[in-house]
Amino acid sequence: MTCPTCQSPTRVVSCRSVGDGFIRRRRCENDHRFNTAEVSHLGPFPWAKKTATKTVKRPKRTHKAKPSDWLTCINDKLATI
Repeated sequence: MTCPTCQSPTRVVSCRSVGDGFIRRRRCENDHRFNTAEVSHLGPFPWAKKTATKTVKRPKRTHKAKPSDWLTCINDKLATI
């Protein structure tokens, strides 16, 4: 897309979803800033679907070893160094 003021190339600075489209804040090489509204005439953009994420229940990790066993293990490893 080119700048409506100076016809230089632009880049997207920020983007937000609104209804069936997007509002993009753009800036050109000469620091002109402007907004564009991009709306699909066929409905929502297919790549912008908000998919529900499944929460996976994971079992709690339970340590079978006691903290004193951990210290013994660490001390044994330190003794071998």
